[in-house]
Order: sequence, then C-alpha cells, then structure tokens
Amino acid sequence: PAKRKRYWARSFGGWPNVQRAEPNQAHHALAGLEALGIVSLLVTQNVDRLHQKAGHKKVVDLHGRMDQVLCMDCGAITPRDEIQEWLWQHNPHLANIK
Repeated sequence: PAKRKRYWARSFGGWPNVQRAEPNQAHHALAGLEALGIVSLLVTQNVDRLHQKAGHKKVVDLHGRMDQVLCMDCGAITPRDEIQEWLWQHNPHLANIK
C-alpha cells in the first residue's frame, strides 16, 4: 500500500501537466503521414495520447494510457479526470503536491 500511495500522490501532482500537453510538430507530421497512407500504424511507448490529439487514428499504446484508469480488481475503466477529482476530495492535502 505505501508504494501505491506514493504512486498516486505523484500521479495526482503530475496529471494536470500531462492533461494540458499539446502535440508538437513531430506528432502532427506522423499523423500527416498516416493521412497520406505512408504510415499505417504507430506503435508508441508514450502514455500521453499526444499522437491521438494530433489526429493519428491507428495507435498502439504499449505502456497503456494515462487518460483512463483500469481497476485491477473488477476491470472497470474510469476516465482519469474522475479519478483526479476523487483523489482531491479524499486527500485535500495532495493539492500542494507539484
């Protein structure tokens, strides 16, 4: 439980930056190559979904995604924004973590 608490405390502080991130020229260039039919599939280790924000349609996220959370007990998928709100409501002291 201590490692899990540490993970979620750090994730709580970092999520706003990930959520606000915007695709760069490379993300847009790769999406453009897909639109032209030059690239048929993009495999990425990134978890920020910036390729999808840039317009890429066929993306394999090798390490998962940060915009949703999978319950390890029941398999339910919850939007990360909802988890962020829950964390804040149940741990108001985390608001100072950056």
